Amino acid sequence: MKGMPSESKIDGVKYRQVGGYRSRIANRLYFSWMASNVDISSFDIVVIAWERYAPVRIKLCDKPVVLELHANFFDIPAKIGVLEPLARFLLVRALQKVKYITAVSRNVMGSVSNKSIHFRKAKVIYNGIGDDCFSKINAKANADYFLFLGRIDIKAKGIDTLLNAYLMAEMDVPLLIGGDGEDMGKLNEMIKNIGLEHRVNLLGWVDGKRKRELIEGCIAMCVPSRSEGFGLVAVEAMAMGKPVLASSIGGLSEIVENEISGLLFDAESEEQCAKAITRMAADSHLYASLKEGAYARARDFTLAASSASREDFFYGVLEDSQK
Repeated sequence: MKGMPSESKIDGVKYRQVGGYRSRIANRLYFSWMASNVDISSFDIVVIAWERYAPVRIKLCDKPVVLELHANFFDIPAKIGVLEPLARFLLVRALQKVKYITAVSRNVMGSVSNKSIHFRKAKVIYNGIGDDCFSKINAKANADYFLFLGRIDIKAKGIDTLLNAYLMAEMDVPLLIGGDGEDMGKLNEMIKNIGLEHRVNLLGWVDGKRKRELIEGCIAMCVPSRSEGFGLVAVEAMAMGKPVLASSIGGLSEIVENEISGLLFDAESEEQCAKAITRMAADSHLYASLKEGAYARARDFTLAASSASREDFFYGVLEDSQK
C-alpha cells in the first residue's frame, strides 16, 4: 500500500511491505521469493492467500498450512496468457501439498473439488463488512445514476457488456464508472466509439468518504463481471440499501438473490443486462422491494460473522494437526 511504512503493527498484526519496483512483474517476483523464504518455525499456523502471478512455495513442515482462495483461478480470464498454464499448474501443486483450505464462495470451493483434490478440512468463509458500512434506507434520497466501482479490467469485469447494454437500454440516466487500471485508455476509446461520452462519466480511483457518497447516491450497483470469486462491492452497496445488477456467475450468484436483493443476468448477455437496467429504473414497486431485500441480505455478510467463522476453522485446524 502506498504511503505505508516498510514495517508496521496494526491491531496486533505485523505488516511488512516488500517490493517498491516500478515493474509489477519485478514486485511479484520479489514478493514470491520473500514469502517463500519466511521462517515459519515459530508460528502455530501458516495462512497463505494465493495469488496466481505471485505464487508462494508451500513448505512441507510440522506446521499446519491453510491455503486461502479468493477467486476461481481455473476459470478467471487470463491477464498474461503465456503464464496462465504455469500459474494453474503451480496452484494445483500447492493444493496437492496442503491439508487445509478455505474459499470465499461455494463456487470457488467447487473449482477445487472438480480437480478431485481432497483435504482434511475445508470451509467456505464469506468475506465480511463492518457495521460502519451499513446505512439506513432513505426512501426520499435522490438516486439519479447507475454506478460501477472496481478495477478497470474490461475483459474480467465485463465493462464492455455493461456499456453495450446501457446503449441498448437508451437510458437518459447517467452511468458513473469509478476505478483505475491498465484498461483505462481502452475504456475511454470504447465509450467514444459507441457514442456514450455524454452519458458515461469516468471518475478515476475513488475510496473512503467519496466512495460511500457515490454508493448512497446511486440507483443500483452494476457488477457485470465474467468471473468473480466473491464480489465485495455488491455487499457494500446492499448494506446501504442499494440493489445490485450483476451477472449470474461465481460468488455473485450466491450473494445476490434474483428479484429479491437485485437482478441477475447471464454473463455477457447485453440484452438481459439492458432489460435489468430498464426494469430497475422504471418499476418503482420492484425497486422499493429490492432496496429492502438488499439491505436485509447484506446482514448475512458481517465482518463479525466472517471473523468468527475463520477463528473457528483455525482452531479446528490446530486441533486436527495435533492428532
